[in-house]
Amino acid sequence: MFLAGVTTVTVINTSGVLDAGLSAVRYSLLTATNPSIPEGAFGTTLRLTATQAAARTALGVLGPTDKRQTVQSSSVDANGLPNFLATAVTLNLPISATATPLRVSAAGGYDSLGQVDRFGSQTTDTTLLLAASSTLYVYADVSAAGVLTYGSGTLAPSYIYGGTPSVTNGQFTFDITKKIGYVGNGSAAVQSYRVYLGEAVTSGTAVTSVVNYALNGDYVQPLSATLPSGSTATTITHNIGVTPRNANLALVCKVAELGFSIGDVFQDPATGQTGAAWSKISSVNSAKTSVFGTSNGNQFLVLNKTAPAAFVPPTAASWYYQLTANRGW
Repeated sequence: MFLAGVTTVTVINTSGVLDAGLSAVRYSLLTATNPSIPEGAFGTTLRLTATQAAARTALGVLGPTDKRQTVQSSSVDANGLPNFLATAVTLNLPISATATPLRVSAAGGYDSLGQVDRFGSQTTDTTLLLAASSTLYVYADVSAAGVLTYGSGTLAPSYIYGGTPSVTNGQFTFDITKKIGYVGNGSAAVQSYRVYLGEAVTSGTAVTSVVNYALNGDYVQPLSATLPSGSTATTITHNIGVTPRNANLALVCKVAELGFSIGDVFQDPATGQTGAAWSKISSVNSAKTSVFGTSNGNQFLVLNKTAPAAFVPPTAASWYYQLTANRGW
């Protein structure tokens, strides 16, 4: 029957008898509810989530280059380093997400289908009220719907390879092997989708300094002006937030010499004296810095590119130095 504003479909049973226990009918019209094609949990998730991003979060789907348990994107400064956390004249920590969305990936281990993660995005600037006169570790909890809830605490996050996560109240532990995070409540360590964003130091009335943890657990140092002299310890701030597994120093040619062209990179420079014993320059690494240097008046050494018979000292003003570091997982 078709009338103004009314459409009625009459269904008539022309054969057989309906079972008395019948409780649901799947008719051959595709609608948002009761579709005639069985879809399973996967299809239901795709149908009921409002956006592609929400579906990816619900299904824990990762792209081929996505890193887990990290801030994946944010606003950056002129050197490409993250700057979404900033100082303030009050205790309200600014969290910038307008120019570039703040995207966070929280790892949740694995199931039979693969990785189980949550992704959260923030597209509007916000603030987080911090405690006064404290050094605080700032985090975001990622809900199943991809909503970020910010918080802070005085306990630094802990990263372990297996073992037992801490049950200390408020202590976050991330098991790198299992790719699962936990937060202690005083008696147990409960799984948590929490990602640490950085650090903030407060006075009695203001946010006086901040640390933005490196995006994707990866750091590339802006090119420095000149090589340091011998017997000089040089500290480079990478702010990965966990001691890097890989930290490599390289020299970048800025004035052609020793057979090198501008832009050539010499990996793993050595140290020592010309014509004497030499050794590879090593670094001492922590969660936010790497320190390297030469000792006893020794200098940087490189191999002549066109005649690499022996290590020779480069002209300090003709080279940059550059640290690359990553957490390795």
